[in-house]
Amino acid sequence: MNKFTLRLANGRWVSSPTNTVTANANLAGVFTAADDESAAELHSAMERLHGPLELVPWQSKRTDALTRHIENIALMDEAQDPFDGAEVIYAYTRKDALADGVQIDVSEVAREAGLKFPVYLTRTVWENYVRVPDGVRCQDESGRLWDLVWMLRVAARHTSGPEMFFRLHVRNDNRDRTPPLVTLKAVCGPRDIDDPAPAITIMLCDED
Repeated sequence: MNKFTLRLANGRWVSSPTNTVTANANLAGVFTAADDESAAELHSAMERLHGPLELVPWQSKRTDALTRHIENIALMDEAQDPFDGAEVIYAYTRKDALADGVQIDVSEVAREAGLKFPVYLTRTVWENYVRVPDGVRCQDESGRLWDLVWMLRVAARHTSGPEMFFRLHVRNDNRDRTPPLVTLKAVCGPRDIDDPAPAITIMLCDED
C-alpha cells in the first residue's frame, strides 16, 4: 500500500476528508493506493479538481523546510477566514443522498460502457431522461440509461477538467420527429466526504 499527500504549486495541501485546501501540513490528506497505477489514477482525478499537484510520500512532507516557510506565510491569509478549519457540525453525504433517493447509483451500467469511475445521477435527471413517461411507446429505462452513460463516455474522451457538458437526444413523447437534444452536466469529484476516490455525478445544468 502506498501512502502519500498532495501538494499544490503554492505549497498548500489538499486536506482530507473534504478535499479542500489548507496551508497546514498537519492537516494534509493522507491518501492510500494499492499500487502505483491506483495512485496515479487518484492523482489525476484530484488534479482535475485542484489543478497541478505534486504527489509527496507521506513521511517526507514534514521535512521540507521550504514548504514550512511557505506554510507560515500562507497561514496569515488563512487567519482572515474565521471558518477555515472549523469543525463540521453537519454534512449531507452521498450515502445520505442515495438513501434518500436524491441520487441514483448507475455505476454498473457505466462500467459496461467503459467508464472507470463510479457514476451517479440526480433524481431529476432520472425522472426526466431515464424514466419513461406514461404512454410513450418504444422506450425503456435500460436503453435510455445506456444512451445517457454512453454519450457521457464519448464526450469525456474530448474533455478535460472536473466539469463537462454533454448532449443526447431523449424522446419523451410519441411525436414523429427527431427527439430534442438535451444538455446535461457531469462533475467529477470525491465519491463522498470520507472517500476521496473520484466519482462522476450527472445532473441538470442548473443543479450543483
